[in-house]
Amino acid sequence: MQIVEAEVEGHRLALLAHGFVGLVLHFLDDLFDARGMNAPVGDEALDGLLGNLAPVRIEAGQDDGAGRVVDDEIDQVFDQIPAILLDGPKAVGKTTTALQRAATVRRLSRQVERQLAEADPLNALRGESPVLLDEWQRVPQLWEEVKISVDGNPNPGQFLLTGSSPTSSTHSGAGRIPSIRLRPLTLPERGVCTPSV
Repeated sequence: MQIVEAEVEGHRLALLAHGFVGLVLHFLDDLFDARGMNAPVGDEALDGLLGNLAPVRIEAGQDDGAGRVVDDEIDQVFDQIPAILLDGPKAVGKTTTALQRAATVRRLSRQVERQLAEADPLNALRGESPVLLDEWQRVPQLWEEVKISVDGNPNPGQFLLTGSSPTSSTHSGAGRIPSIRLRPLTLPERGVCTPSV
């Protein structure tokens, strides 16, 4: 696994580089969201933003393929059912975990994508499977559309939803969209220690 340290706006950041540029871009998008700023949109703007990262140190190492403890559970469940919800507290890696599996990504935290999904929820479900609906709760009608879609097509591995659990105003998803709870990284997942059990 590689650790890339970079400096953005005077802050030192440590990024785990898994070979997925999308994970880095998602991290940067979250950074902008956390600061209440609009992230730049478009390839040129993202290239410009990535160009502003000043690499400080890169530790190259072997990628041992070790993932999160929950990865096996997600993969086993998703191979059998059409949709799953990854929920949990902020910053536990819901989106990062889902991005590793998604072929189509809908970032509903982005205003433009959210407005498109509100205007045409069915279009938000289209694309190569699995379709990731990141922060689905920002467009609550998507929950019902996913439920209807999986009722009509029970093929496994269609939709990944990340964000909050459904509220009392939405269908629970029982029997259709099971929830897998993500928790903060364990010490072995962070590489701090080796598990002894």
